[in-house]
Amino acid sequence: EAASFTLSGKRPEWKPMLEEMKKKLKEALLFLEDSKSALRRNQMKLLLQVFDERLAQKKNESGLLDFDDLLNRLLAFLRRNDFIAGEIRRQLQKKFKFILMDELQDSNPVESEILARLSTGQNLFLVGDAKQSIYAFRQAEVNIFLGLEEKAKIQGGFLRLRDNYRSTPEILDFVNGLFTEQIFSESRITYEPLIPHRKSRSQALIECLVAEDPSEDPSASKDLRQIWEAEALAARFASLMGAKTPHEKAAANKTPVRPQHPG
Repeated sequence: EAASFTLSGKRPEWKPMLEEMKKKLKEALLFLEDSKSALRRNQMKLLLQVFDERLAQKKNESGLLDFDDLLNRLLAFLRRNDFIAGEIRRQLQKKFKFILMDELQDSNPVESEILARLSTGQNLFLVGDAKQSIYAFRQAEVNIFLGLEEKAKIQGGFLRLRDNYRSTPEILDFVNGLFTEQIFSESRITYEPLIPHRKSRSQALIECLVAEDPSEDPSASKDLRQIWEAEALAARFASLMGAKTPHEKAAANKTPVRPQHPG
């Protein structure tokens, strides 16, 4: 039953069902935190397998592919050793003189292998920041970035971008002070202070949210801490939106200052 559902109608009508689904998933995650829940984890694994099979069946019946399907099918084709696949792979390599990949820190093994199989090895331009890797929920692995970073350093094709044109000096002073502590002391990730290129502002208020529940076990898992972080951010956003405090600076066209709006 849990693996059988249909999204139909207009998008706003989906919201109650999606909210209920998120609530159930959160409850399941907390349920699985129990150290004695090996049986529960096996049951969840089985449930997800059934869900995946039902979803694949629905997509096949409707002639649909999602984004992961496109990636996986492309990789499966590029891995083939027959003449046709080899010829198409060579044609694709000739077609793309250079390959630019942004946000490399959020790439997963499938995307990384596709990149490697389409590249000649000498035509890659890769951009990213290991500290901004946030797509682990779709199998992104920051070690892919770190490995390619080390390779670029050895080959002499590495350039570090430290100049910051977006943030004010006050914000960067805070960020540099925070990140130069022991945050990455046990990691392959390194941090170099950013250099501001914007003028200082007379007033700069910086708020730091600590997403941690002191009533919980300090050895809580990464998944549980991510729930705390999401809840802390959501609560703060809701507070700002409900306070009707002006947060948006008036534009050059004399637009009145008004409360910040989402989107």
